[in-house]
Amino acid sequence: MVSVRGNHETRQITQVYGFYDECLRKFNGSSEVWTLVTGLFDCLPVSVVIEDASAFALHAGLSPTLTTLDQIRSLDRQREVPHEGAMCDLLWSDPDEDVVGWGISPRGAGYLFGKDVVEQFNHRNNLKIICRSHQLVMQGYKEIFDSQLTTVWSAPNYCYRCGNKAAILVFENGNDRFYDVFLAAYERPKQKSATSDEETADDMDELDSEEHNKQFFL
Repeated sequence: MVSVRGNHETRQITQVYGFYDECLRKFNGSSEVWTLVTGLFDCLPVSVVIEDASAFALHAGLSPTLTTLDQIRSLDRQREVPHEGAMCDLLWSDPDEDVVGWGISPRGAGYLFGKDVVEQFNHRNNLKIICRSHQLVMQGYKEIFDSQLTTVWSAPNYCYRCGNKAAILVFENGNDRFYDVFLAAYERPKQKSATSDEETADDMDELDSEEHNKQFFL
């Protein structure tokens, strides 16, 4: 398994969205764990190539300053993600079906890029598809640009309120791929203590029967 660095795996973003504060709470006010983890983030790759599938996987999108995979391989990536530039673009950019070429991103970092950019990048690098995340899609995944780019979102019911499905993209035998789509799991009610194994089994059977009849579309 290979973990790819995303735009939240930075010192700045982890301080904004709660990871830094969580480390302080759990480790008696010490930031040492946060320092170690964010140092680990610097070692993560920013993209991977799945050679059998001719697929290029990364967190967000492309960069106007990067046209080949060799340019990406040569990046100085073992550092904090800068606010602009090629490394920043890979972790912040988004495809847009209404854009031709490059556009300004409303995120304030990275760019918007169109179908023509994807076609040129894939052709130049002998790729069939770009696989990325970075944007919530309600059905768990969305292929665009004649299936030359796919967005895969693997967090169901994002933030416990979005109601979206999630998906995992699976490649088989090189050219074959499918999406394993799933809903959010629900928390089982706490069980009452039983005085015997038999009572415990009866309680579990009753609980399973009740939950089987519920609809959990989260």
